[in-house]
Amino acid sequence: MTFAWPPTEPFDDREPWPKQPPGRAAAGFPAVGVGGLGHPDVMAALWCRLTLDDAQRYYRAARQCSWANWAIDRGEDWSPIEQQFAHWVQAMWIAGCRLVISAHLAQQWVRLADPDVRDAV
Repeated sequence: MTFAWPPTEPFDDREPWPKQPPGRAAAGFPAVGVGGLGHPDVMAALWCRLTLDDAQRYYRAARQCSWANWAIDRGEDWSPIEQQFAHWVQAMWIAGCRLVISAHLAQQWVRLADPDVRDAV
């Protein structure tokens, strides 16, 4: 199958790939849980796992920044350059923001799944 260049018709009309079957999201994903994707129990479990992953990502970024800060304070000749340290701090900031957002969403889904869950004091 060849196509003329430049295209003479919209790309969506050409469709050089086979049509994909409709997604299974409406029917639910049995592998994810009994209720399927979108069910409060399933979403709470997904967001809790993602929150743990984000916490690990933030921990790694914070340790890297802590190590770099220690090396810069000591004036080591192998310490990172300023641009590299700024990139690491930015990555730590983004990881922290992701952690806060995913923890908030996990908390909201857990509350929706089980209304008897009390607020943390």
